[in-house]
Amino acid sequence: MMCSLWGRLPGVCGGASRPHLQLLCPSLGLPTPATKHLPSTPATHTHHGIKRTFCTNFYSSSPLSEFGAAREGRGVWAKGGCVWGVKGVRGISLTAPRHMFWEKDPKGGYGKEIKKSHKELIRDGLKELRQEMSKWQEEMNDKFDMDPIFVLPGDMHKVWVLDRQEALDKFVVTCDSDHGEGKSSASLTLSPSGHGLFSGELCTEVPKDGRITKAGYCNLKSIRPRKSFKREVYHNWIDFNMLEIRLRGDGRSYLLNITCSGYYDLMWNDIYTYPLYTRGGPHWQLTRIPFSKFILSSKGRVQDKQSPMPQSQVVSVGISAGDRSNAPFRLEIDYIGVYKDPDHTETFAYEMYTHEKFMLGS
Repeated sequence: MMCSLWGRLPGVCGGASRPHLQLLCPSLGLPTPATKHLPSTPATHTHHGIKRTFCTNFYSSSPLSEFGAAREGRGVWAKGGCVWGVKGVRGISLTAPRHMFWEKDPKGGYGKEIKKSHKELIRDGLKELRQEMSKWQEEMNDKFDMDPIFVLPGDMHKVWVLDRQEALDKFVVTCDSDHGEGKSSASLTLSPSGHGLFSGELCTEVPKDGRITKAGYCNLKSIRPRKSFKREVYHNWIDFNMLEIRLRGDGRSYLLNITCSGYYDLMWNDIYTYPLYTRGGPHWQLTRIPFSKFILSSKGRVQDKQSPMPQSQVVSVGISAGDRSNAPFRLEIDYIGVYKDPDHTETFAYEMYTHEKFMLGS
């Protein structure tokens, strides 16, 4: 039946029409077109209990599904399951328009409350538009310059240099007290020597609410990189093989976190972790950790099935303090970067075992 609907339309020069499937909105009433543009008898057939009507319009032969009776006075063709536009052009399916830009929130709005008037939102949006236009101009200049980057053995790239307030604004500090789940506190400020100072106090005291069983953590995390107009991008570190950080610690142990959240929400919680050991004293220490040593975890739990880190899909880098010690902590950071070691050829440090399907090892 579909093949019989292919052909030329009367009064139209040219081309064959193509079949499409379009759902009918019964509430959409359009003017009835001229008779010469309409087929004489619409062909119908039933398939799996769904009545389909085949109509040839200006562009194509369209099987339109009839999901209910149309309202009275909406026209013959709309009532029969076909929607026609002016001069035989097929009607356009319309949806409710959005008047604001949409940004996905992985946390579903948890802990966020927008208490601003429309006037304040418009004012802040205009300010942000000016910033986004400047970013877009820089991107266009870089695109026309076309200056390629070559990574040689022994090269190091400083991704974050924490030497001014603008650099500190690219990080977010959270702790358990922010969500009412503990009494820890943390902050990121400039130290007297002009470097980033991640400091605070851990408290493992559990709130007496009968819900929280563990407490005592503070976290420092970089924000996700974005291009102009909030376009999400990744840190592409495929040409490097080590994470380098220059810091001055207090002798406590921390946890390095590298987030590699993919496109699907199933991977939004994928974090690669590795312990960061510091030594106290006034001297700086340079730490290099291979990417092959990081361990895959999700929501704080080490996964049974490990995999190498996707170095081209890095979203953020963070440092967590949670060694179960009720005492102040202090971690001074000079910079965080990536390094390429020509002598390190390891791709994944952990040996994985495979079993047959539905078989458990003894």
